[in-house]
Amino acid sequence: MATGQTPAPENEQDSTPEWARQLAQRRREHHAAPAPPQKGADEWVPEAITALEQLFDQAIAQANLAFEVAALQDSLSRDGTVIVATGPTGARQISYFVSLRSVHGHGSGGAVISTSVTSAVIYIVPRVSAGTPHWFVLPTGAAFDLAAVQDLFLAVFGDDPAATSRISPWFTISGS
Repeated sequence: MATGQTPAPENEQDSTPEWARQLAQRRREHHAAPAPPQKGADEWVPEAITALEQLFDQAIAQANLAFEVAALQDSLSRDGTVIVATGPTGARQISYFVSLRSVHGHGSGGAVISTSVTSAVIYIVPRVSAGTPHWFVLPTGAAFDLAAVQDLFLAVFGDDPAATSRISPWFTISGS
């Protein structure tokens, strides 16, 4: 106890608000839990690239299932880093280029996403949180997760105005 403080009453626990007790308990758990080991870029860079590919693959599978249920002839496919929507109304595409590597134990680079409907591009970079790489949009900092890929697909392949509005801040004019 610091000088000048009065001793705590015996029943102080009873007067402590529930949220404060929960906070103290959570902090106790943080002190007791060892910090997870930090992955080096040699390990997380390939994981980040795989995670990005899995985001696109998962959204493609979801879209193709929806097309099948709706009895549409449309389909999405990925050939390397190019995603193509085909159907009676023609083809559109999304391409992504990943330039990410480990340099002296640190990650360097990111990815750029382009579409067949605009000359603007989206820049994304990975960050490691709790040992897992996640992608984020530059310069907004928005998470580039499955919901983001779904909005990208809705905007590019479905001309969805709401999705287009949500992702518009992510686009940068090439070369600027």
